[in-house]
Amino acid sequence: MPTQIPRERARRMLITAQGLATTRHDATPTDVVQTIERMGILQIDTIAVVNRSPYFVLWSRLGAYPTTWLDDALRDQHIFEAWVHEASFMPRSWWPAQRALIRAPDRPHTRRWALRTLESHPELTAHIRAELHDRRTVRPADFNQPRGGRGTWWDWSPAKRILEALFFLGDVSIAHREKFQRIYTSVHHYRPDWHDDDAPTYHEAQLLQIANAVRALGVAHERWISDYYRMGGKYSSEYKSKRLLFAELVDRGTLIPVEINELPGAAYVHVDHLALLHGDLPVRHTTLLSPFDPIVWHRQRAEELFDFQYRIECYTPAPKRQYGYFTLPILYHDRLVGRADCKAHRGKGFFEIISLHFEPGVAPDPQMHAEILATIRACAAWHATPEVVVRMISDETHTFAYRDVVARRS
Repeated sequence: MPTQIPRERARRMLITAQGLATTRHDATPTDVVQTIERMGILQIDTIAVVNRSPYFVLWSRLGAYPTTWLDDALRDQHIFEAWVHEASFMPRSWWPAQRALIRAPDRPHTRRWALRTLESHPELTAHIRAELHDRRTVRPADFNQPRGGRGTWWDWSPAKRILEALFFLGDVSIAHREKFQRIYTSVHHYRPDWHDDDAPTYHEAQLLQIANAVRALGVAHERWISDYYRMGGKYSSEYKSKRLLFAELVDRGTLIPVEINELPGAAYVHVDHLALLHGDLPVRHTTLLSPFDPIVWHRQRAEELFDFQYRIECYTPAPKRQYGYFTLPILYHDRLVGRADCKAHRGKGFFEIISLHFEPGVAPDPQMHAEILATIRACAAWHATPEVVVRMISDETHTFAYRDVVARRS
């Protein structure tokens, strides 16, 4: 009979596995790399109303740190960029599996786009390939190609589209970033020590995807597993076709079958996390989360574990938004208690809380408000925008309680 896990413990196992159980101080560059290794994936997004998502996800776990540490980790090849889940920073240890997935291929729709892109610009593709062979790094501007009209892939120039196609197909890597813009290099320059014949089989790469997803999630319902790496390049909770792979990992002793109360169906714990099944599991951290944090990026999981319905509204017309442009979920210990629509006004030195919404059923609590206030102030300080301005708190009972805490802490 599989071990039964209460939803509360499942939440705590996820938070602990993700490195969010306790407040961190005095982070080091090594912590940045180890955190990405622990999470398995650090999703990249470019929206910058607050610090861009990959930097923010690390702040939620490490506290204040210089964002250059992430840039340095990429430049020094402790991490690399790849299409995994979405565009992501990956730990160096994932490189062999990624090469297997590229060769498989794992994402047929995007692969077809990449091949069509190269075929539609044969002369420019040949020129870029030659430059990549001869030079350590290139950037789209080196090829001085005019941009076309906006299309499915934004308003990229032909050179940018070709470099992105080569990156997706595995011929190009990202050497580093400058002002968050990709600088490209050929794989033979980036990893002269690597031979694709040393990559694992596609089958073994799939097993690694599943095992790493379960480890990163603490405990994983079978519906949540495929999405972590977007297996097959799909936004999907489909799991029936993966059951033979789950069973193989169970037979190997890598995964342990369990059940999560109130969530019918199979779930799994990685053997590395067996200790999380029993005994105390303290969770005492309060923080803001990026919309692209693994805690919330799978909307179904966030709702099933936290009763938290979440969507990103930056692509929703302003009059139709319920909460705001880029709301940050608020993690208070083992609950998602609300969301804050924030903007860092770097030129003016203030951090704006455009709106602060608490979840229905979350009662005003001075300790909770004090910890959220401290988190907001810490976030503002990290952005070098020390003045905090709160425009609106959605619920009057929270407004009075929150302002009382502010008055006593100011």
